[in-house]
Amino acid sequence: MVKASQQIEDQIKLLKYQQRLEEEMNRPFLNLSLHQMIYCLTKDNNHKVAEQLRKEFKVPERRFWWLKINALGESGDWIELEKFSRSKKAPVGMEAFVDVCSKYGNVKEALKYLVKVSPEQKVKCLVKVG
Repeated sequence: MVKASQQIEDQIKLLKYQQRLEEEMNRPFLNLSLHQMIYCLTKDNNHKVAEQLRKEFKVPERRFWWLKINALGESGDWIELEKFSRSKKAPVGMEAFVDVCSKYGNVKEALKYLVKVSPEQKVKCLVKVG
């Protein structure tokens, strides 16, 4: 269990990060949650800063992957999504990539990941893709 003092320290550290990023990037970050910040940074193609936040605040790898996959899908950055899918074995499975591509209407992109989906999940993914 995390102590209250540690939570307060983390919140202060996050607020300082937000203030610094607002000044550097000239866009609002104050009062966003850590996850919202990582999502926004990823959408805006600031992957190094998002990764730095993940490490500094110890965001679990699965959660980070979900955030990044969804942000890349929403922004339509299919090239970066493909690079990310190849970076290492996805802790969320390839189904997440198929889901996001389908959600944002890119069936062609979803089919790329469909071949890498586990056999037991393939039918479910095929139905989602249509």
